[in-house]
Amino acid sequence: MKKLNFPARLCLCLFSGFLVCLSFPSFLDKSLTPWGAPLIWVALVPFFIALERAEPVPGALLGWVFGFVYLGGILYWIAFLQEAQNLSGLAWASLVLYLSLYFLLFGGIASFARKYSDRFSVLWMAFLWITLEQVRGTWPFGGFPWGQLGYACAPYPAILSFTSYFGVLGLTFLMVWFNAMVARGIDRGWFQGETRNLR
Repeated sequence: MKKLNFPARLCLCLFSGFLVCLSFPSFLDKSLTPWGAPLIWVALVPFFIALERAEPVPGALLGWVFGFVYLGGILYWIAFLQEAQNLSGLAWASLVLYLSLYFLLFGGIASFARKYSDRFSVLWMAFLWITLEQVRGTWPFGGFPWGQLGYACAPYPAILSFTSYFGVLGLTFLMVWFNAMVARGIDRGWFQGETRNLR
């Protein structure tokens, strides 16, 4: 795939964040079984394509934008808490801005690693993702596990049985790995009949 310019990468990140929002209960679908839940298996593909061959600083910014759209969309309800009155919007913005920093780290680290080592495989991307999710959900670093990708499969008990062996982070790992594999395949033209080594 031809190297993308920054506006194109930014659009991909916005679209990817929107797809993740559709995978969770959000302002678009407030039910506990959103119709878009299966989208989580491809929702990260545009984001990962945007990170391919990105410089570390733009990659970090792309990660932050993705995280803001993703978390801002599923945490919308904080902005409407009546108990907080006029502070609810500020609380929402502050929390989402902070939590988006974890995706800034992901985008920056993944872009840096891919720039200097082609051996930074999709498996390493999945490990990096769940590591940051674990930190985000652990006190005192974050303590806010809301929105971990594995929870998008809550409407599907058959898939959730996987978590009895590997936990929600194991399910998240599988999702991120699958999304990253599809993105890498699109980037390298695997689906157009080109043969490349899997990395």
